Amino acid sequence: MKIAIIGAGNMGTALALHSNFEKRGFKLVGIFDNNPDVIGTDINGTKVFNISTLESFLKNNRVDIAILTTPKNAVQEIAERLVSCGIKGILNFSYAELKVPKDVAVENIHISDPMMTLSYKIKEARENNFS
Repeated sequence: MKIAIIGAGNMGTALALHSNFEKRGFKLVGIFDNNPDVIGTDINGTKVFNISTLESFLKNNRVDIAILTTPKNAVQEIAERLVSCGIKGILNFSYAELKVPKDVAVENIHISDPMMTLSYKIKEARENNFS
């Protein structure tokens, strides 16, 4: 499956540097941003494109999944643009809940959720050790 990352900031760059994508059958085909300092550069061999070219890129490249790492105030608009281009899977790292059609799968990743789980497990382990 082909994937694209929208947002080449810290999170987007970290994800692009993740080497397990291809091992698991995912090919990163493009990264998009609006920062002139990163547009045209490569991150781990994948070009960073201007976000203004998103629709034409998606029209010419069959992307299955988009990964959103944009600021909260931009994520809904970007999601709507992705949906209008036929994207059916969105991995959302922003802290906004997306409103998309029912035929679009969204997975929201909130870093605080696993931290809460770990906190609970640590508390449980401490209580069990003192019992």
